[in-house]
Amino acid sequence: MKKLEIYLDTSVIYYLDQQDSINEMQETLKFWKYVKNNEYKIYVSETTLLEIDGCNDNKKKILYKFLSEISYSIIEINVNVKIKCRKLLT
Repeated sequence: MKKLEIYLDTSVIYYLDQQDSINEMQETLKFWKYVKNNEYKIYVSETTLLEIDGCNDNKKKILYKFLSEISYSIIEINVNVKIKCRKLLT
């Protein structure tokens, strides 16, 4: 059976350690258990990784620790992606 493919945007990863939103963080951590069990094919974009890189050092370390727990493919941002996104938005 083919795995469901899921794109994780920055907000999903942020909520893994979002102390000011405990309910959302708890729900995201529940979801993360399934992700860690390799139940989905996970994608993360270069943009998401750049946004994480912009966090303070402590937050960045925590978020990359979570990402190190899973397997994921990186969606590269290139001209073709930009063109497809523009077409979707128009």
